[in-house]
Amino acid sequence: MKGIQMGIKEAERLGVMREVDGRRMTLKRASEELGLSLRQTKRIRRRYLEFGEKGILSRHRGKRSANRILEHIKDETISLLINEYPDFGPTFAQEKLQQLHGLSISSETLRKWMIEVGLWKPKRVKQQYTHPRRTRRSRFGELLQGDGSHHDWFEGRANKCCLTLFVDDATSMITVGRFSPTETTQAYSECLREHLDCYGRPLAMYVDRHSTFRVNREEIKSGTGITHFGGVLKSLDIELICAHSPQAKGRVERKNGVLQDRLIKDMRLANIRSIEEGNLFLKGWIEEHNKRFGKKAA
Repeated sequence: MKGIQMGIKEAERLGVMREVDGRRMTLKRASEELGLSLRQTKRIRRRYLEFGEKGILSRHRGKRSANRILEHIKDETISLLINEYPDFGPTFAQEKLQQLHGLSISSETLRKWMIEVGLWKPKRVKQQYTHPRRTRRSRFGELLQGDGSHHDWFEGRANKCCLTLFVDDATSMITVGRFSPTETTQAYSECLREHLDCYGRPLAMYVDRHSTFRVNREEIKSGTGITHFGGVLKSLDIELICAHSPQAKGRVERKNGVLQDRLIKDMRLANIRSIEEGNLFLKGWIEEHNKRFGKKAA
């Protein structure tokens, strides 16, 4: 019928009703075809016979949903997003609106609103490159991934610095995180000491090819061929594994990306302004982060 636009489900129902018209299908068979009860199929049939093809259309069409979000709540939410969370992603913004303002709105609804006001751009589908993930170690402490992330962690409230991070391979839990001015042997040593105090000795440590872990200069390779930190690990009988690419130690690399999004914004909300304040804040933040994002070891 001209002027009527039907959805896939409605068009399917119309086709079945026409089969019943031609006596090529019984109502019982029609109910099975549509996945409805016989009673519901009879109700659809009555409306079809009374109103024709228009009777197939949903009576909710054109009506506003009874569960719609009120306009003043939408306006209040958008105002908060613009003024307090302009660079938050929809999922993270949803969490903060729930925690700090008591607004229970789905992340998908927020995504739609943020696109409307220009706070979020739909991401284009990128060409996919396959990097198969290595199977996790089966027990906590079998393998520890370490990395240092240089970034403007305090968004100009303090100097740029490095976050040294240890992540357990089996559970993706952050065991240690510590801010320091630069990525140094001392920073890694302090993190290792803290990990040993809390969790004991790991069997192996997976890191990059930074000079803290690996002798890189040809002229000194004729010596012991081991760095100070490497010697510490050797004395503790901890195997040192140097990755050949960032993807090889992807768990800690991905964790850095998460922290550069979530941790930075949480420190902004808490008005953290120094490395010392950041390290104090990190302890409680890591505990909450692990509760939500940690995995159970096999």
